[in-house]
Amino acid sequence: MTTIARYRSLSPSQVLRAFNAALPSGPAFPFGAFINTDWVPPVNVAETADSILVTAELPGVSSDDVEIQVEENVLTIRGEKHEEREEEDTERHMHISERITGSFSRSFTLPRKVDVEGINADFGEGVLKVSVPKAPAARARRIEVKARA
Repeated sequence: MTTIARYRSLSPSQVLRAFNAALPSGPAFPFGAFINTDWVPPVNVAETADSILVTAELPGVSSDDVEIQVEENVLTIRGEKHEEREEEDTERHMHISERITGSFSRSFTLPRKVDVEGINADFGEGVLKVSVPKAPAARARRIEVKARA
């Protein structure tokens, strides 16, 4: 007789919570767990000649629940995704719960000096797009090569 094992895949946030729970805490570890987040949104970071582009997938998150901060070339995106509940669901019994809710925080060290005053953020259809312009001194520039006569 052949036995087939069934494995349930874990989401990234479930792995982080398990890792977080396994870390020691107490007087010897005053800062507690290493990771303080409920879920981790997927993010792309790209660079153009003029800017750094950060794109984060935040489905179900309201723009009012998103905060962006830049300090010493570290860009941090924080927010929270709230559970959707209907008023009649007071006696709801969850059978499967895969939709992630809770707080998140992602920080990125920006690879170049940036113009903090020129940062632009756009949020729509569950996607946050942050454009961080490079400081003029950090932008690539073309140097003309002159031929000698």
